[in-house]
Order: sequence, then structure tokens, then C-alpha cells
Amino acid sequence: RRQLSALKALPWPRACAAEAAAAMGGGASSKAQEESAYNDPDAMSVAGSKGETASDLAELLFGADESVSKTLTDEQQEQLSQVFALLAQPGWKTGAAKKGGVFPRYMFNQETRLYYACFHCDVPAPARDMFEDWNRGRAQERYSEVCSEEIILDEKERPFPLGPERLVRGIYKMPYPMQDRDFVWTEWSALLPTQDGGSLYISMAKSPKNENEVCPPEPERFTRADLKLSATFARQAPGSETCQMGFICQGDIKGKMPKALQNLLAGNASTYLAKFRDAHSVSVPETMQGG
Repeated sequence: RRQLSALKALPWPRACAAEAAAAMGGGASSKAQEESAYNDPDAMSVAGSKGETASDLAELLFGADESVSKTLTDEQQEQLSQVFALLAQPGWKTGAAKKGGVFPRYMFNQETRLYYACFHCDVPAPARDMFEDWNRGRAQERYSEVCSEEIILDEKERPFPLGPERLVRGIYKMPYPMQDRDFVWTEWSALLPTQDGGSLYISMAKSPKNENEVCPPEPERFTRADLKLSATFARQAPGSETCQMGFICQGDIKGKMPKALQNLLAGNASTYLAKFRDAHSVSVPETMQGG
């Protein structure tokens, strides 16, 4: 709570990267922890070089118009500050290979013994299109390769520039003989004007502490998994119809799957961003093609 208060006290969203990372603390932020994580057996070989930050993606969160960003709740501002601080921390590793044109990065978290997975790419569409797409709901069902069903348990409309706030349950298929997983999460989104005349789209999701109360588990059918963090964000520069887009997530599928195997498969989450990008790619009319 003290760490969140420190972040909240910073001028949001133009928080200093160093101050935010220091306030965040824990995880893989220290050099000793970074070295330990790099050699940890649970980390496997999903990532390559070490000692990097993802500050280029953190920069995308800078510069939202303060008068509009104040429409976010305290909890939402804290969540966004946490994402910014996480991206600004040292310890990120560049993935060995990109999948589907999406560039991966990973950071090992000592507390959960799981990777944060972060991906980025350019999307040839305006930020508003992505915001309106998310407002349709069930983005995981539409873009994730393993989400078979997404159920909206509760929804509350918020005035623009905010999207609806939802309580969601997602069903994820697992290979036989593993039991399928269900996640429960809350989600929200916003389309914020930026001080330079551009736009910032953000959507965030995480499992609530009272998930078992709002959606009781069905252990005979599913293993209840835990969404630690999921955030999608896209920055559109003024006069541009293309966005720089990022996606960061960490989830624990629980059950008997070893953490090392979960980390080895962390890169598969890139397909969500790739499919999201492809859905918003502008097709070139045949009359404009060469030949």
C-alpha cells in the first residue's frame, strides 16, 4: 500500500521512470535478483540478452491530457502506474525470436517465479478503432488461440473517454489429460487525448481478490487460474493513422504444470497481439496494387 501511495503521489502519467521503478521495488528490480533470475531453473531459455528495460514502451504511456486522465479512478491510475513502473525496471530480456511480426521481451519475477511477457508491434489503424473493438467485449474469445469462451458476468457503462467496466470469466482449453482452466478478471479501458494532439488507448485486466466470491470455482470442471496482470496500450501520434502498440501479461495457470514449463510457453501469448493487429490491418484495394 505504501508503494502504491508513492506512485499515486507522482505527477500522473508523467512519472519519472527511475522514481517509479524505485517506488515499485521487489520483483526483479535489483541487480542481485536479476542475476539470480537469469540463472534460475524456472526461467528456462525463453529469453536472450539481459539487463534491459522496456522504457521505450513505458514512454508510450507519457503525456495523457491530465484533465481527462483524472476521470480514471484511483485504482485505475494505480494500475497504470504499476504497468509504467514495471516497464521501467531493469531486468527485461529480449526474446530470441519474434512470432508473427511481434517482438517479445520477458522479465522473471522472483515472487511468482513466472515471467512477465511483453510484446510490441505497429498497428496500421487509429487508437479509436482499438478502443471501440474492446468495447464490443469478448476480446480474448475473439483473439486468443486458447480461450474457448468468454462470459461477461457484470458490466457497468462509463462515460467517454472510458469504456465499460466488466467482470469476466474466461474458459481456456488445455491439452489432454490436463483439466481446462478458468480465469476470472475485472477489466476497463480508456481512450485518452495526449498533450501533443495524439491519442492513447489503454485496457487493463487482473483477477480480483474476491474472485471466488463473485464467481465460485467449479473444481470438477476447471482448475481456477490467476491473472496477475494484463494490459494493452497503443499510442497514436498526431496526424498518423498508425499506432505503436504494446501488450504485457502475467498469468498463473495453477494445477500441476511446472513453473518452468509455463515460462517456456510464455511466448505463445504473442499470438493475441498478432491476431489483434491483423484484425485492424487496413487492406489495400486491388486497384491500388501494382501490376
